[in-house]
Amino acid sequence: MLSKAMFIGHLGSDLKVHAFENGNRLGLVSLAVNESYTAADGTKVKKTTWVPLVVPNHLMEHAPKLLTMGKQVYVEARYQTHEYKDQAGEMVRAHEFRVLSYELLGSKAKEGDAAAGVEAASASAEEFEEIPA
Repeated sequence: MLSKAMFIGHLGSDLKVHAFENGNRLGLVSLAVNESYTAADGTKVKKTTWVPLVVPNHLMEHAPKLLTMGKQVYVEARYQTHEYKDQAGEMVRAHEFRVLSYELLGSKAKEGDAAAGVEAASASAEEFEEIPA
């Protein structure tokens, strides 16, 4: 079964990094995906959809330096949901996209990224299978 989504958009903030006791890290960031079209009455409509992204541990080596607010990014991700109890004890279902690979696009892709030495990152099929849900 295939569960894959592709997005091009701009990052709404710097990557928020969460570190765990076992040394693993996880990154969270939202991607603004813009759509524009002309409505039936001739007016131009612009719409922004915010896509919640989760960057897994194996892509975190360069991600905090590269995935910063405003950068245009091409992302391939897998859709997933999970449930948890919030502070009030209510069950909440979270929807997110776990990043499989990303590539910086546009003029901001070149600003300071040569120093990081990486402009794209991806997971192999073997790494993908090891990512916990």
